[in-house]
Amino acid sequence: MADLFTTSPLPTASLLAFALRDHTGRWELGNCALLSVFFIAVVAGLAAATRLWKQWYSDWIAHNPHKLFATLCNAHKLDRNQQRLLLLLAQRHQLPHPGTLFLRPDLFDAPSLGPQFAAQLSQIQFLRRQLFGAASSPENTSRPTQTQA
Repeated sequence: MADLFTTSPLPTASLLAFALRDHTGRWELGNCALLSVFFIAVVAGLAAATRLWKQWYSDWIAHNPHKLFATLCNAHKLDRNQQRLLLLLAQRHQLPHPGTLFLRPDLFDAPSLGPQFAAQLSQIQFLRRQLFGAASSPENTSRPTQTQA
């Protein structure tokens, strides 16, 4: 094993082997321990930096309305045209967070949209059914439901 370091084609390995030996050629435990502590500190530092970066990145996504909107669109498998239509709806309702559309089916109602969305009304109702299910469509919500005892 010792010959592996001294005959290595890599100059770094031979320098490391030289630095870890004393003047007689024997391995010095003090230098080996110091090098081990250094490597452990580097690995711990990298692990801490990775953990902090992941925490910052997840906080950044959670507190970024547009990233949240994009994540919700991906979760619902919406294409670009559907995403663009949702963003137009969010602008129409002056929503500070476009992800609010995923919580409020009433924002998809035709009377609240105005005449500029008349051409996309069928697409908007399709999106509403896709996001909230058939029970949330306006024709189903206007009728009272009866429960059986």
